[in-house]
Amino acid sequence: MKAKSETASPPPDKSMLAAIAEVRALRRAGTPAWFTVDAGPHVKALCEVGVAARVGEALAQVVSGFIRGDIQ
Repeated sequence: MKAKSETASPPPDKSMLAAIAEVRALRRAGTPAWFTVDAGPHVKALCEVGVAARVGEALAQVVSGFIRGDIQ
């Protein structure tokens, strides 16, 4: 689905790509987290319950940056 969404018209928005990048960064840092993308621009983070707060906080910072306009 991710590959399909990357070739979609219109293309995926920057917030979607930033959320994916954040989940990947968390995983590289040792946090067991993954993502999936459905037919729309909706990223779902998957993780163990013990790290859910950490993953949620990291993604909330990414999303709030777009909402505030800090990230464009």
